[in-house]
Amino acid sequence: MTCGVIYSNAFITFLTGAGILYLKCSKRRQEHVLYLIQGAGRNTGLAIP
Repeated sequence: MTCGVIYSNAFITFLTGAGILYLKCSKRRQEHVLYLIQGAGRNTGLAIP
């Protein structure tokens, strides 16, 4: 799953019970990174190739 036009220079935000979940495109690694921003300011990143 490479970075397309839809995800370039943008991110998709989801509001969940655990925090803010957003999908961001990483141009350097050509993959999408799924972040979960938790209440304490800790970020959990999950790379989606």
